Amino acid sequence: RASMFGIKGRTDEEYFRDVLNNVIVPDFVPKEGVKIAANEAEAKEETEKTNTGGEMDVDTECDQILNELPKQSELAGFQLTPIEFDKDIDEHMLFVTACSNLRALNYSIPTEDTHRSRAIAGRIIPAIATTTALVTGLICLELYKITGTAEKELQLDALKSGFVNLAIPFMTLSEPTAPAK
Repeated sequence: RASMFGIKGRTDEEYFRDVLNNVIVPDFVPKEGVKIAANEAEAKEETEKTNTGGEMDVDTECDQILNELPKQSELAGFQLTPIEFDKDIDEHMLFVTACSNLRALNYSIPTEDTHRSRAIAGRIIPAIATTTALVTGLICLELYKITGTAEKELQLDALKSGFVNLAIPFMTLSEPTAPAK
């Protein structure tokens, strides 16, 4: 990500070993007064006790996030450089392998080495590009509807959920369900 923002990154493995060897991890001290539920009944009881019934105000949350963003005038001259994935660049594949192995460990799936990950990426990347382009196009169509329609006039049935299977090929659009109240 550093190179994406024009920051020269470090790739010296010895530097990272030195930094990691000097990291001081404080001892774990549990918070006082925290009760961990031992079963589903206790978990439900704790949830009911702590639930105040208050719901998050989405508009307030969005306003806070928007206020934290830098003003457009502060970004004048800022250039973001996209990074193209290349399975032949070792740093890219080391990152992909590390991420995929972490994910594999979460689901008790055998991990793979960089060479095997490179072979898998060679088969997957073309499919990812095609699928990403299709999904991005569908999202843009829905965004046109949202941004081009007054808020009071926008109806849920004007929007569509897309379901796609490129192996068949199959695509269908349906009305999204209303959120639970």
